[in-house]
Amino acid sequence: MTITYSHILKTKAAGVIYPSEQPTKTDLIGRLNGDLTLIFRQAVQVPQEVDDYQEFVEQFRNNEELVLAELMKVVAQSEKI
Repeated sequence: MTITYSHILKTKAAGVIYPSEQPTKTDLIGRLNGDLTLIFRQAVQVPQEVDDYQEFVEQFRNNEELVLAELMKVVAQSEKI
């Protein structure tokens, strides 16, 4: 969920997912005033040093799994309001 529509759609968490050369990680930024929506940003590591496309795909899929696990943690934390 993007931050722009979080208030209208009454979400409990909203954030930005962006590509990064750094390891996949989540930064919790805080909560919006008024509705307490949890705001976060999620880095997704894009493989840089690979020998071929298949290796890139495999590494990226692993990173996607890490992102999904992190997002589940954000959702769980947002429901503790």
